[in-house]
Amino acid sequence: LLQKLYGKNFSQKKAESRMSAAVMLLTETDLSIAQIAEELGYASAPYFSSAFRSYFKISPNYYRKQQSLASTSQ
Repeated sequence: LLQKLYGKNFSQKKAESRMSAAVMLLTETDLSIAQIAEELGYASAPYFSSAFRSYFKISPNYYRKQQSLASTSQ
């Protein structure tokens, strides 16, 4: 059913939802990477970082720094 509606399987939709939440937590909170990993149900911060890097091709720390720089330059 998910495949028909969204063109993605359950695992892909779950990863998409987690990464969307990760982006929100990285940009809108001061939570540590470990706290974000725990909040999103990852077994560890390194596992979360690996999943984030695989999805976005950058680390969560680098993503946060880039967003911080972008918001301060506006």
